[in-house]
Amino acid sequence: MLEFWHFRQKKFRPQMTYTKPTSYFPENEAGRLEKLREYQILDTHIEDTFDKIALLALQIFNTPTAFITFVDTDRVFLKSNLSQIPFTEVDRGESLSSLTILNDDVTYFNDINDIPFLADNSLVSLEAGVRKCIT
Repeated sequence: MLEFWHFRQKKFRPQMTYTKPTSYFPENEAGRLEKLREYQILDTHIEDTFDKIALLALQIFNTPTAFITFVDTDRVFLKSNLSQIPFTEVDRGESLSSLTILNDDVTYFNDINDIPFLADNSLVSLEAGVRKCIT
């Protein structure tokens, strides 16, 4: 059974299907990118604080990997990467983060392999690839 959950205002609502979006750009894209540039965080070095936050998420959700990412214009910068995936950035079209910024809800994919348009994603199809996503 495919599980895609939204958490909103303390409501836990299962969504039984998830379809590929027509666009990976949210309505607030220009303002979102402007704010991202103000943070001056893209292409910065690894920081212990971000790794500690990712480690906490890894422990809470009992998962073998955790990331902290920032979605740029055409790529996603991995500020923290607690995984065997050897990247500091990925193409925006390949990143699950590009999907999660499309709405304000928390997004949870229980098994990404059950979602047809994501199963072939290069980050998912790796032997130690991403299997769950909680954002």
